[in-house]
Amino acid sequence: MKAKAPVTVRVYVIEDPAPPPGRRRPAGGGGSSPVWFTPIAAVDREYWRRRGFVPIFLSGPLPAAEAGRMVQRLRQVPAEQLRACYDGPYWRRWWFSRRWRWRIGVRPHSQFELPFALGWGRAPAGERAWDGDSDADTDTWEDLPPAEETVATGELVRLLAGRVLTWNEIRREVEGAGIHLSARALTAALQLSVLRGQVRLQAGMEFHQNSWRCSRCGSPGEPAFFCPACGRSEGACLVCRECAALGAIRFCSLLYHAPVRKGAATGPAGGTVPPRVQLPFELTAEQQEAARALLAFCREPAGLAATGPEGPSRRGLVQAVCGAGKTEVTLPAILEVIKRGGKVLFAVPRREVVVELASRFRRYLPGLDIVALYGGSDDRWEGPPGLTVATTHQLLRFRQAFDLAILDEADAFPYRGNPLLERALRRATRPDGLLVYLTATPDREVCRSLTTGEGGTLHVSLTARPHGHPLPEPVLLERRSPAASRALADLWRKALAGDPVFVFVPRVSELAKVAQSIRAALAEVAGLPANRVAGVRVETCHAHDPERQEKIESFRERRIGVLVTTTVMERGVTIPRAHVVVWGADQERIFDRAALVQMAGRAGRSREAPQGIVLFLAEHRFSRSMEEAYETIRQANQAAARRGMLSPSTGPEAE
Repeated sequence: MKAKAPVTVRVYVIEDPAPPPGRRRPAGGGGSSPVWFTPIAAVDREYWRRRGFVPIFLSGPLPAAEAGRMVQRLRQVPAEQLRACYDGPYWRRWWFSRRWRWRIGVRPHSQFELPFALGWGRAPAGERAWDGDSDADTDTWEDLPPAEETVATGELVRLLAGRVLTWNEIRREVEGAGIHLSARALTAALQLSVLRGQVRLQAGMEFHQNSWRCSRCGSPGEPAFFCPACGRSEGACLVCRECAALGAIRFCSLLYHAPVRKGAATGPAGGTVPPRVQLPFELTAEQQEAARALLAFCREPAGLAATGPEGPSRRGLVQAVCGAGKTEVTLPAILEVIKRGGKVLFAVPRREVVVELASRFRRYLPGLDIVALYGGSDDRWEGPPGLTVATTHQLLRFRQAFDLAILDEADAFPYRGNPLLERALRRATRPDGLLVYLTATPDREVCRSLTTGEGGTLHVSLTARPHGHPLPEPVLLERRSPAASRALADLWRKALAGDPVFVFVPRVSELAKVAQSIRAALAEVAGLPANRVAGVRVETCHAHDPERQEKIESFRERRIGVLVTTTVMERGVTIPRAHVVVWGADQERIFDRAALVQMAGRAGRSREAPQGIVLFLAEHRFSRSMEEAYETIRQANQAAARRGMLSPSTGPEAE
């Protein structure tokens, strides 16, 4: 039978069984009672009994979110007022008053009983204060020894370090690590870790700004018609729709989080940290300058820059033209942070880029423990590695885990304009950490905030590609014009000669039609009948294509000559000798300035063939985005020429 996560918890306070004569006092002393909640009460009773304290339960089973709010409110109540709840003669009338129920966050329509409804009164020291114990709370002793053994090994904390996971996610991680625990023993082990201060427990939803919000992503909860976890229906349970792709967070869910210790071992065995970066080529002078600036920024003390749990204020921007080698520029800083015992995140919006980057990092940093995380990834998390390469959606599972977080392509979908993912990135970075953006087309707001010259910020630029040739500048044409026909015919001749061609279209529905017209055009250029194939394989590709990765590899290996695709291929994929056509480039809702610059950047990237053809084909008239993209590329070439980054015979002035 499938193991089920705990869906209810109980709230309690800790009392000293031997108080001064005539009164009780909280176990922790001070001005407020220590208030806890637990999904497995027997573990808490035994834990506190061994330490000489008595848990007094203030509630029966409650949904996790409701209990979490109750605990939050009770921790704000002065100790004497709270103690009157179970010591004073008027506790019944006080507890049931509407004002008090609102104050502690218990909803009037809750389907779960409070202890006072069953006539519970003052309990003698050493006895259970709640008379409604279920069998589930009294038969866990056989699960306690294996739970204690698991906690003692530290395996559970290592698997959780830096991450925020649900019970079901933890169970999968535990099983993958070869740890054999029953469902109840796992719950007991987690609760023991919470009581010992190694793991933090929180409700899946928290009451914030007059609404219940997901504790993982911060989005509002929505009523669920039926909750398969707790069985409640008709909106009594809430669910978060925004991060549901990672696993549902509900009103009855629990989340577990273990902080990352500074300088903790890397991975299961620590891995090996290479003494230096191993690149198969030398960085250009401009790249070396940028790498030194980023390295110096990482070595600066955090000082007063930290801003708290929502992320760091120390931020940097590496603004680089497409193909300038911005990833390689970050390697010295990455290695420096890891050598100091820190953890590094390299995040990108799309999973196909994660695969390629992880492979490159393993070549550049041999022996280092590197984990690639994305939907469907085969890599297993066995503790905080030195370097984590992940999609931005995976960051929702992290909390203050990384000393250095690098976000590549910050302007790309789905990260751009997504407050959920922006918040996830900030939360994943330590308060005293460093956040660095890498992009060819940065958001104007990001640029403005990072170019003020104030402390705690860095802005470096890479204006040229390593081969020293200018970026291919796009040619703007109306698709049905004679000039466009001539330009396309020249391009199809290059395809017949073996050069790969990207053809970007605005919509998936147009892929097949455009691909068919290209096959006919290739046959015409080759002098073949219209019903014959010209010998160049033309394929289509989009985000939901199950064969996407195979097609990318075939395109890279020249088994596919023309790839008709959507914006899913606009960045992160490097194909030598490639040319680019943007079909319907005037569709501004799809092809904005940043997207057009990125698509043009697929051409001319290799040292062997630095020249490439880029055609922007408009269906009606040139859009503002087309013109802005052209100007962006032209100005980048001019800036590179002014800085002396272009070869004398290739700069704009030589044309």
